[in-house]
Order: sequence, then C-alpha cells, then structure tokens
Amino acid sequence: MFEDLYKLGKDIAKRKFRGGKDHSSTKEGHKITKARLTEVVQDLQAVQKSLLKYLDGWLKRWAATNDVPKPSIFGDKILALMKKISAGQKSKDLTLEPETIQVIFPKDRLQKAFSDLSILSNSHNLRPNEDQHFWALHRIFIQTVDQAYKFNLLELKDLENYVKQTHYVTTAARSMFLHFTHSTKDYKNPLYRNGDILLDLWYSSPFVNMLNVIDPPGKRKFLHEILKSDALDYISGRHDGLVEKHLVKSLKHLFEHNSLLSALEDGRSLGQANQQHIQKMIDVHLDDLIFDKEWGNSEGMRLSAQTLEFIDKTYLQTELSNPTISTLRAIFKDPLRNRIKLVSARAKAVVELEQISRYLHEGFPLRNDGRLQKPIPTLEELDLIEGHLEHLPAQQYYESVIKTQDDRHKSWCETENDEKMIALRGAIDKIRPKHVGSGSSWRS
Repeated sequence: MFEDLYKLGKDIAKRKFRGGKDHSSTKEGHKITKARLTEVVQDLQAVQKSLLKYLDGWLKRWAATNDVPKPSIFGDKILALMKKISAGQKSKDLTLEPETIQVIFPKDRLQKAFSDLSILSNSHNLRPNEDQHFWALHRIFIQTVDQAYKFNLLELKDLENYVKQTHYVTTAARSMFLHFTHSTKDYKNPLYRNGDILLDLWYSSPFVNMLNVIDPPGKRKFLHEILKSDALDYISGRHDGLVEKHLVKSLKHLFEHNSLLSALEDGRSLGQANQQHIQKMIDVHLDDLIFDKEWGNSEGMRLSAQTLEFIDKTYLQTELSNPTISTLRAIFKDPLRNRIKLVSARAKAVVELEQISRYLHEGFPLRNDGRLQKPIPTLEELDLIEGHLEHLPAQQYYESVIKTQDDRHKSWCETENDEKMIALRGAIDKIRPKHVGSGSSWRS
C-alpha cells in the first residue's frame, strides 16, 4: 500500500493530456484533474507517514516484549518507506510515542482526500470507470482507512462516517474490482473474477471491517456491485457457442441497468423479463447434458451460477419477504442449489491451489529485503507449505460438497482434484533438493 502510493504519485506527476485519451475534455480540465489527483496523493502520504511512525513504535515495543534479537529490523524497513514518502519535504521528523500519534493523527487530511475523490468521481473531466490512476488511488484510500482503523488510529465512528456515505460501498467495490482485474496477473484465469473468490483473497482485507459496519441493504448493494462489475466485464468480450450467447443476454439484461437489484430491493414485482432470464439460467444448470459439458470450463456458467447464488444467499435464505422473493423461492429447489454450490466450491478450490502453485514458481522462497532477514529458513518454509496442503479451507469445503454429488460428478471432481494436488506435491519435491542447506532466519 505504501509503495503503491509512492509509485502512483510518480505516475500521476507524469500524467499528460493526449487529446482526450486521458478522458479530460480540455487541456484546462486535464490540468484541474491532475492537480486534484496530486492533492489526494499528498494527503494520503501525510496520513500514511503518521501510520508508519505509529507502526514503527508499535513494532519496536512488540520486538522488545518478544525478545526479537534485532528489534530494529522492522524499523529499518519502515524508515525506508518513510524516506520515500517524505522525498522532497524539508520538515524535520520527531520521534513520537504511539499514544501521541493516536492523538495527532491527521484525520483532516484523510477527510480531504475523501472529499476530493468524491469530486473526481463526479467530474466531467474524468471517467472513473476507465481511469486507472483513479482506481488505484481510490483503492489505496480504502486500504488506508482500513489500516488506520485496524491499528486504532480511527475510531469506529470514523469508519462508519466513511462507509455509510452514499455510494461509498458500491464505489469501493467497483474500484477494487477494476483495479485487481486490470492491474494484476491473477486475472489470467477467469475464475479469479468470481466475486466470492475476490472477497476471499489476501487483498480483500480492506472489505472486512467495512462489511462489519454497513447495514444489510448496503452489504447487498456492495456484493451486487462486484457481481455486476464481473458480469459487465465478461459480456463485453467475444462469446462462442449457443449456451454462452444465451447466458450473455441474460446477464446483460439483469445487470446492465440494475434490473435484478431493483426488482429484489423494491420487491413489488419480479417482472416478466427478469423472471424469464433467471429461469433460463436455472434451466441451463438443471439440464444434465449442458451442465456435464459446460460447468467445469464455461465462464458464462460460472457467472450465472454466481448470480443465482447471490439471489439465493443474499435474499431467499434470509428473513426478507416481499412478492419478488416469494416468487423466486418457489423456483429455487435443492437440486439447483446443489449444482450452484458445486460450481462455486470448485472455483474456490481451483484458485486456492493455483495461488500456491504460482507462489512456488514465481515467488518462492521468502527473500531478505535489505537488512530485513526472512523469518524462517527456506526448507522450513517449504515444509510449512506442504503441511498446509492438508488443511486448505477451500479444499476441505469442496471435498464435503463433492460427497453430496451423484456418482458421475463425484468421480470427475475427485479425479481432477487429486491430479492437481499430486502435481502440486510433485512441484514441491522438485524444488526441495535445490535448497538443501540454504537459508537462515532472523532468530538465528
């Protein structure tokens, strides 16, 4: 988050007017937009600098309490980050106690950043859904608020003041989705666009506290916005096959103009067109020939299953009651729920294994970062990863879902999952001999 803001600030400083390609209507509009983006960066840097100072003091206390032999190793990393944030600034830093920083934490700068982001989101000089600088800046703001709250630099009332603002949760969902679907390698696999998975991955943490304080309607809109962003991103591409084309039409109708959400929230009538498109999705999932052929590979099937699951979990399996929900409850039966659950559980299990595989091939092992030494030796890290394979939460849930399936699907799922696990263990076995005798930790 801190490094991201530093790099983003440098990118925004180089932002140029290219005849409207950066979505500013005029050169003057571009100048105004760039200046306001820069102000947001500066405000967030001031907030993050205070946060880093607080973390520095907090970690030094923790290290001393836990007899860490080199208590400055955390501070060295934080000091390097603060130097980046403070580059070009002449103010002299003072060493302050964490309690003092809590009192003088610059909440006003955070509020100003929020106000400027709100202005930018409604500016005719910028298209928020197409501007990567805006996505990234809004995402960093969300993470900064979350971290400040996590470390008691913001009170609960401060967090509530932000997340209960009109459109905050939907804008947060959209900005986070757009950033991670367009800015990371994770999304080479379409399964990663699954909104459920997005909320389970490591970078979903800024959502956790937010979802704990917003009211139920806000939470429903938040989940819908991620699903909508996913669906609109999917339907904008090319689609082959009769099933995919039919599902694209249904997804477009339900999400393009919030038709599904409006019907569910208003509750007076589902509407004939909405019901037809939902029924079409249900029919596809209950057709044995289509499901057997498509469910493991079709992104359209994955999205339609997630849409049906959103309807079921967020509305039908709650105490909410209105004519729309009553109509839908009558057509959602256990066989459908079982298949929806299978698609969702498999997607999460596949992603869970692919995350580990990708780390083994691209990120392993943990490395020293300047003077900050890695916490465990390389082979010990590998042992931890291998041991972790026995207790992967998505795998355990998927295995429990597989047991409830008919023999045809059960056999296919078990075989596929076993092959993936064997391949992962094989990758670990190939890596191990290369690191015998290597690595040390900060406790050595």
